[in-house]
Amino acid sequence: MKPKLLLAAGWENGVISVGNDLRRNASYRVDDKVLGKHFEDEFFRQCPQVCNTSKFDCEYSHHEGIGTSYEVELKGHLVTMLREPKQRILSAFHDPVWAHGVAGGSAASYAEKQRGGMTCQVMRDGDMDPPPKECNELTEADARLAAARLREGFAFVGITDEWDLSICLLHRIFGGDCLRSDFEDNRPSVEGDSDHHIYNISELEGYEDPVDRILYNEAKQIFFEKRMAYNVTMESCQPCFQSANHSFRPLSLDGIEKGCAGQTNIRLILAAVLIFMYSPRSYA
Repeated sequence: MKPKLLLAAGWENGVISVGNDLRRNASYRVDDKVLGKHFEDEFFRQCPQVCNTSKFDCEYSHHEGIGTSYEVELKGHLVTMLREPKQRILSAFHDPVWAHGVAGGSAASYAEKQRGGMTCQVMRDGDMDPPPKECNELTEADARLAAARLREGFAFVGITDEWDLSICLLHRIFGGDCLRSDFEDNRPSVEGDSDHHIYNISELEGYEDPVDRILYNEAKQIFFEKRMAYNVTMESCQPCFQSANHSFRPLSLDGIEKGCAGQTNIRLILAAVLIFMYSPRSYA
């Protein structure tokens, strides 16, 4: 089975660099400087030429939910990066390019429409950008089922808010050289500037989503466990960062979840979750 790219939103460079053999040209990268404003669409157009199609399926399925495909074909072949739920919602709300279901109103009212969106993408079928109305009906029990899928059916779980260590862990597990493009912010919150863009969650007016919080907390726990298992720390990842000519900039997840300003290098990731399908045989 070839790896099937199910969802793309800023993580293409990291995925196609693992294993050293998914990307035909190591200098190729996915961003607006190389591929233009709608770089994801252009990437999938070029994908058959720039990627090794014996190990990479170039089908573009946008923000597709896993749903019933989990047991049929996807279980054990998934990797993902999850973002802190409130930051994810504010990122989508303030996106200057795509609407993501924003139709006027406040960030708080938009957040209510996004309730359960991450869990919904793991548990339901269909396009999730914007999430269908039934996502609002998901319960904490649904989130626990989604969390179980995350632990049992995903070969890799990273944290968008800990991008640098997530990329290091990805390479530690699957191999491949750490490349500069793995660490590029190809979706900056402000054009030409990737720093100081943790969103102030006060505009959510106290909004909470206990459903997606369960899933995100499980992702953080899995990420911590894998970091310990593979000895992924700032110090141990220095060879990866140095080979990519990248300076590690630590983030505080506590600060992110409290909406503190002034942290650096935040990736603008707009999808509920970033999900890819891979074949373990490709990296044997």
